[in-house]
Amino acid sequence: MPTNYTGVSTDAQAPGGAPEPEGAPLIALPADADPPNASTYIQPYKALADWIAFALRPQAKIADWAKAITRWRSSAGKQRFGIDHMGFPMGQLNQWHGEIAAPQTTSPAGGILTTAPYAGGLWTFGSLQAATGSGGVTVRSPNLSSPFCPTVRVAVGNTTGDWSYAARLPPAEFCTALALAMEWDAKLVTLDYGNSCAMGFNAPPVFAANTDDLKAQFYGHMNTGNWLCQVCDGVGGMTSVDSTVPLTDANTVRFRIEYHGSDVDEASTNRVVFLINGAVVANIPIDLGVNFPLSHATPLFAMRNAGATVGGAIDVSSPRGCNNLWTDAF
Repeated sequence: MPTNYTGVSTDAQAPGGAPEPEGAPLIALPADADPPNASTYIQPYKALADWIAFALRPQAKIADWAKAITRWRSSAGKQRFGIDHMGFPMGQLNQWHGEIAAPQTTSPAGGILTTAPYAGGLWTFGSLQAATGSGGVTVRSPNLSSPFCPTVRVAVGNTTGDWSYAARLPPAEFCTALALAMEWDAKLVTLDYGNSCAMGFNAPPVFAANTDDLKAQFYGHMNTGNWLCQVCDGVGGMTSVDSTVPLTDANTVRFRIEYHGSDVDEASTNRVVFLINGAVVANIPIDLGVNFPLSHATPLFAMRNAGATVGGAIDVSSPRGCNNLWTDAF
């Protein structure tokens, strides 16, 4: 009759040792000359059962202070997150949620409104409105289009050259060792012909002229029809890739931008990856730190009037982001 066996996560089965973090089962495979009976197979079965028990209820190895219970790695083998020897969640990452908190900051006609640098702890807001309109930055309560978190409305006035932006304190600097991702939800309120919208990493207020400044951003303009994925290293000219995703003011859209430095990329390539609603829409090789070493990765959400007779606006949720720390040790 068969004998029941319950895996024991601390037992050692010959020829291998007891299950342990970062280890692997070692079993003896039968040879052709081995007898076809239980003695040939019992040890491998028990070893596998023990390792399954350990996988379901992992624990640290006694006195092995530097070894984590478990770790998760990127496709390039870089450690990102894990449970350390003490059972605490730890990781080589800087995880941030860009909660936006500020009063209504609508720009007065004929004036420039700019908050103190990184007001509210992390954010700075700016707006230029030459004449009429409702340009400015307004923090709004959750609503039907974004029911789970506050949104910031970035609106632009009615005169060519008007602009508004919300910018966050940079969480990191572009370099070959950086792995960074930021995602957010956004919904176009209005985007008349001549208005443009920039979301991603850029610097205020240089975005206003859409020059070849350091950037990795989604760019929308009614004349383009679709969201464009734009990158520039600050010197070599801008690269713009059509996402094929149309601009629309009817839907809330999930945006994501990733920067992969060559030291942490699976193919050792510096690149920016753009995603919309979970689908990759552009993968552009570029080193954003080559001409400006340790350049700030500044999250920016902005609108500009480039020739429209009426202003435009976009609602943006609090961005969520994560980036690695300097070393890969855990």
